[in-house]
Amino acid sequence: MKHFLFVAIVGSMLLLAACQGAPAPTPTATATTEPTTEPASPPTLPPTATSTSQPSPTIPPDTPTPAATPTPAPVEVWVNAANGLNLRAEAKADAKLVATLKDKQHLVAISPAAAPDAGGITWQNVRADDGQTGWVSAQFLTTTNPASPTVAPTAPAPGASTGEAWVSATNGLNLRAQAATTAALVALLPFGTHLTLTGAPTGPDAGGITWQSVRTDDGKVGFVSAAATSPTKPATPTPTVVGKVPVTTTVVATVPATTTTSTGAVYVIATNGLNLRAQPNTTAAVVATLTFGQHLTALAPKTAPDAGGVAWQNVRTDANQTGWAAADYLSATPPVTSTTTVTPTGAPVAGMANDLLQRLNELRKQNHLQPVSLNSALTAAAQRQSQDMAKTGNISHTGSDGTTPEQRMRAAGYTGGTGEEAIYGGQATVDDAWYFWTTDRVHANILLKPEYTVVGIGVVNVGDRYYYTMDFGKP
Repeated sequence: MKHFLFVAIVGSMLLLAACQGAPAPTPTATATTEPTTEPASPPTLPPTATSTSQPSPTIPPDTPTPAATPTPAPVEVWVNAANGLNLRAEAKADAKLVATLKDKQHLVAISPAAAPDAGGITWQNVRADDGQTGWVSAQFLTTTNPASPTVAPTAPAPGASTGEAWVSATNGLNLRAQAATTAALVALLPFGTHLTLTGAPTGPDAGGITWQSVRTDDGKVGFVSAAATSPTKPATPTPTVVGKVPVTTTVVATVPATTTTSTGAVYVIATNGLNLRAQPNTTAAVVATLTFGQHLTALAPKTAPDAGGVAWQNVRTDANQTGWAAADYLSATPPVTSTTTVTPTGAPVAGMANDLLQRLNELRKQNHLQPVSLNSALTAAAQRQSQDMAKTGNISHTGSDGTTPEQRMRAAGYTGGTGEEAIYGGQATVDDAWYFWTTDRVHANILLKPEYTVVGIGVVNVGDRYYYTMDFGKP
């Protein structure tokens, strides 16, 4: 019993010692599923967004769609260049020449002016009244309508710009190449001639004439006095019959107020001849057909122009035939023939040549080209051709001796590069020659060629006729 009790006590002591020598393990934080209330160090949290450090995006209101930019309305402008203005195909000085616009010509600006180019030119896109479009230098345009002449026409002009009309002047009506009484005569239209209107009436001009551009049924074109036309076909004048006398149209030979032209010797200068009529009107009987250069005696001063624009001269032939001839085709100076020696008339002719040189260089300046200088050899060549045209009455680049412009320039001693030639002649003023050269595209291109540096100008005056030549040269 004692022995059993001792064993039991010893066993209990051994068991207690074993329990104290191997304590239970302590669980770690990583194994804990619930967060601890007092961590050893606080965790790093991401920064909290605030309104100062990160503003909230603002939602913009609905933005309306921008309105389309309106197209600028066309603006009326007028040419403000005494020598005319070039209309070019593109906005640059060396672009193709479309037309040469006249001073005070009406245009429509069809877009805003462009910014100045490298040469300092501000270009304006325009449209002319005849529909041509292109670019011009804006500095030669004005928005102010030039003042129109205040002289009222003697009779109302037809209101239509197109359509038809008839000649209402009983004495006939002049068809002229340009809208001026001094322009070349294209044809004399008899009373009742049918016409087609090809444009709006223009004017009145300084003489009170409103001009109408027309085309005849046989294809002739030109300008007539609108006051001497009618929009309806006029009735044929009623003939007066007396007894058994053949029916004739009664013509009252009332002579209009005369001018102060002197009487005396006159000569026919119409190369195709001239009718001598029994009365001063285009419907009167033809007494004779006068030949070019024929001598006549003027019996009275010439009349003022009639309703058809014809001034009449009462004359007598050397065969004692008397009658009336159109004064425009008579001259107090015998016309030149192939055997006539032509003597230029000094100062007035020299003044015309200088005028043309000034106009030429002003035109080139407007187009930003270098001026040309007068060359004596080229002037001699130009003068030779003007004299030749005056002798023959033939306006041609080929001389009566068969020479070409280049051959004449070389014969005159010019050694530089030869250029082209511009000619004009007849009952023509400097203005007429200049207008033709600057409005005809081929001639305008000659005047504005950049490579030309010298020019020769020849003008010859015979009676009331003038002949003009320009010969150009280059280095």
